[in-house]
Amino acid sequence: MGSSDSGDFTAKDMWEEIKQHGSFSETRTSKEPRASKPGLSIGVAVAATTTVPAGGTRVVSFALSWSCPEVKFPDGKTYHRRYTKFCGLDRDAAAESLAHDALLEHMDWESKIEEWQRPILQDKRLPEW
Repeated sequence: MGSSDSGDFTAKDMWEEIKQHGSFSETRTSKEPRASKPGLSIGVAVAATTTVPAGGTRVVSFALSWSCPEVKFPDGKTYHRRYTKFCGLDRDAAAESLAHDALLEHMDWESKIEEWQRPILQDKRLPEW
């Protein structure tokens, strides 16, 4: 996988890898192994197993998150994203907190988003979306 000029694997690098290949691949990593900084992680994998009885169903939920807490603008101004008020500035801790909250709250969030969008989506005076 690529990396920025500083050698750090950035959110942009992650996005480019997903756009180009649809996944992260060990074969596209740099030839030299890169250790994470003490206390930090470079990547993660998720695996789950379950038994599905004949005619049955199972749901396995997982969340993917990352934290890019700062927004930098061309004029030099830097702002912290809103979630940092709740999750802090530590990238790994914030990503873990965001994934945790998503797993616990996603059904409620989806319901509230649908409720919020419904008046617009059902307004016959507006064009089809």
